[in-house]
Amino acid sequence: MQPLIVRALPQGGWELIAGERRLRAAQLLGLERVPVLVREMASDLMLETALIENIQREDLNPIELAHAYQTLKARRSWSQAELADHLGKKRSSVANTLRYLALQTQIQEALQDGRVSEGHVKVLLSIEDASERMRLFEEAISEGLTVRLLEDRVLGGEAGAVPTVGPNAGGNAAPQVETSKRRRGVRRKDPAIAHEEQMLASLLATRVTIRERRGRGRILIDFYSLEDFERLRNAILQGVRQRAPS
Repeated sequence: MQPLIVRALPQGGWELIAGERRLRAAQLLGLERVPVLVREMASDLMLETALIENIQREDLNPIELAHAYQTLKARRSWSQAELADHLGKKRSSVANTLRYLALQTQIQEALQDGRVSEGHVKVLLSIEDASERMRLFEEAISEGLTVRLLEDRVLGGEAGAVPTVGPNAGGNAAPQVETSKRRRGVRRKDPAIAHEEQMLASLLATRVTIRERRGRGRILIDFYSLEDFERLRNAILQGVRQRAPS
């Protein structure tokens, strides 16, 4: 259905540029002939074509995809926006995938072999302190935390309480419940606040977190590179200028 892409070798024969899986499938089926497109292509362009072909595969894990993005971006000296445009991908999607390369090796390996999901990793990326990120990653692995429970811990709470026996109680005394700051039940986010987060995230093409308590709080806007920061800064300033009185 889709021809292989090859180039002719000076010494004779052909070199495969794109379609390795299709070629293997054809060999397994015992096909003697397959359709091909012959292209005259320099070695550096051949590598880029192979990279783009690889990126389009659906079975790449997120870390493999991030490395492919980074290699192609570096070879062509593209910005993240240019890379996304050439690949036909959303800029926020490309930026988020490239962020995975900033994670510790243990987290990258866990994402590759499926011990944590991309949802877990996106929560971990919100933690700036590397040692705290590793601590929560190890808890997520050892305790099998869902993405929601991991988010709760990052926000500073953990549902449930730890039963302990009071110091003056007898051996048969009923357990008392001590609730530390980290053991308090997590306050559920107001649906209206969650809706506002989604609207802002869609508008700015990045993750937005609103933390509100008793009418006060903060708006956190994630950026993943200096280039991404400039994009967000310009978008916000443009909106301010449009609303400013003339």
